[in-house]
Amino acid sequence: MGGIMDGMEPSESAAAEPLDLFGLCNHLAWEVGGPVLIHDTSWRVLAYSTLRQEIDEGRLQAILRREVPREHRFLGYRQATESRFDSGDEVFELPAYPSVQARRVVAAIRVHGVVVGSLWIAESSGLLHPDVFDMARAGAKQAAALLQLDDDFRSREDEAVAALILQEGHDERFLARYLQVSPRSRCRVLAVASHGAQDRIAAAAAATSMHGQVRLLTQSGPDRLHLILVARDAERPLTPVVKALLNAIHSIDPQARVGIGDSVSRLADVHRSRFQADDILEHLRQGTSMSARGYATWADVRHGVSLERIVRAAPWMTGGIHWPLQSLQGLEAEDRAEALGVLHAYFDTNTNAAEAARRLGLHPNTFRYRLSRALELLGIDLEDREARLMLELDLLRDRLDS
Repeated sequence: MGGIMDGMEPSESAAAEPLDLFGLCNHLAWEVGGPVLIHDTSWRVLAYSTLRQEIDEGRLQAILRREVPREHRFLGYRQATESRFDSGDEVFELPAYPSVQARRVVAAIRVHGVVVGSLWIAESSGLLHPDVFDMARAGAKQAAALLQLDDDFRSREDEAVAALILQEGHDERFLARYLQVSPRSRCRVLAVASHGAQDRIAAAAAATSMHGQVRLLTQSGPDRLHLILVARDAERPLTPVVKALLNAIHSIDPQARVGIGDSVSRLADVHRSRFQADDILEHLRQGTSMSARGYATWADVRHGVSLERIVRAAPWMTGGIHWPLQSLQGLEAEDRAEALGVLHAYFDTNTNAAEAARRLGLHPNTFRYRLSRALELLGIDLEDREARLMLELDLLRDRLDS
């Protein structure tokens, strides 16, 4: 295709091109003198230059969404490109590789700073335009605008599918066809609470789940964001993707809380992972010992969540129950808050007085004195197993009520 620009002004090439990805590919191909192709983040074809040649619908559909081969000889190109994207490079060149690829100029397509695809220009029968890097950069920006317009529609459709898949009793086969996965795909749900960063976290999650590892769906609510991971390969573990998501989330909002539901082995069970993720998130919001880490799995907090359910169920049977913290009600508000703070810190650190003192900014001796005074007011001996259990339950009740 090189040499096709000879004697031709670039403006002539774009006069009749439609405002879509194919039109953009054709426009750019005429200008730079080489074929152009656009991939999504799963390395499937979104558009390519046809030079206004007639192409039948069957061939078109066969090419679109076709993924770059996973053969070993192609992996070097994929890995090199992904590495450059992760480093923040916008436009770069990949040299020719005998029998596999010609020289390529690659541009990252970014939306809100997140890679959503890539634009490739190949050197064919002639040299590429001297300004090919600038042209590729400009083309990537136009592609980003077009993909964003298209993504607005797809995101609304995906949001409806996310709402369905999070519920029990949905049509598993329909959703599997929509997502282009097996009904027995491995799935996992993350519930994320963040202050004002949900949109950025959703965009970062979409970038993190790239390279075809998972199909990601998101659902935004007033107080949380659900991230639904569906493995494209039923045998692929989701744990590495979850770790990458956690890093991305906390790089945007270090104070974010993330509940990680267990993996389930089919689409019909996604609601179970969602319920776990929501329970974990509520547990983290109570300021428990796991909260400082910012995330937890069901295995981390299942006992704590079970205790919270017991305490929430307790009001209907409060008659005849002595809750230890009732003994603090006669104190001044400031003194009561001080006693509760000492008690919470003591049990949150697994009775490590030195660590509890550090958290409260107190000298260890001062902390021990205040703890002793609080226990004396309550009439609690920590060596008494039953008294200690009741105190811990009442502290949990206080945390849930606050």
